[in-house]
Amino acid sequence: MKKFLVALYLCEGGITEINFDRASIPLVRLFSGEVEARDEKFAAIQAWIDNVGMYRWDFLVRVDAPLTIRKAHIDPHVIAEMVISLPFGGYVNGCYGRTYLLDNMVERWLMCVCDPEAEEIA
Repeated sequence: MKKFLVALYLCEGGITEINFDRASIPLVRLFSGEVEARDEKFAAIQAWIDNVGMYRWDFLVRVDAPLTIRKAHIDPHVIAEMVISLPFGGYVNGCYGRTYLLDNMVERWLMCVCDPEAEEIA
């Protein structure tokens, strides 16, 4: 396991298609901090699980949602199928890193991940 810097943003509005001009995407930052994971993509996923997925799990338990639905919000391998790497990077606390998009067909989440020990994006 390795430590990564992650920033997690909710893409606001009814975005049906991401324009790769980041200035045109209205974002709300939900989290910025350190996450332990095996790689950058799973650091992004873990930040989402910790800051969104666990709250969804609690809500889904209260409404008695089926277990498969609840698990979809906390299983990193299920979430990984919805995460794509974007062709531009992003900054997390002054560190430049990779950017990922999680699109669950309802919301879109932008996640910037930086390995503070890396020289540059590979």
